[in-house]
Amino acid sequence: MGWEQWLGKLGVTGIDSRRGPRFSDYYQAVQAAIAGQGVLLGSRLVMKDLITSSLLVTPFPEGVQTDLGYDVIASRGAAERPEVLAFIHWIAGQALT
Repeated sequence: MGWEQWLGKLGVTGIDSRRGPRFSDYYQAVQAAIAGQGVLLGSRLVMKDLITSSLLVTPFPEGVQTDLGYDVIASRGAAERPEVLAFIHWIAGQALT
């Protein structure tokens, strides 16, 4: 989700979301935000440790639900191993809580 979509879901108008620095690498965008060079859109779950340690803050109380998610991917051979299956079941359970 980009700024335009995020602002639109909140009903915010009059902001040119194309202005300002842009990064093709998410890690660079995170580091720029930590350095005080702007703001970024991110998942609170992914940013949790950075927020807890006060390296980043959530300046807006609003959040936006998206249909973005994560996939667990493994080779066919690995996916049949008991320890990999156990991990897949564990991580799926963590994602649902």
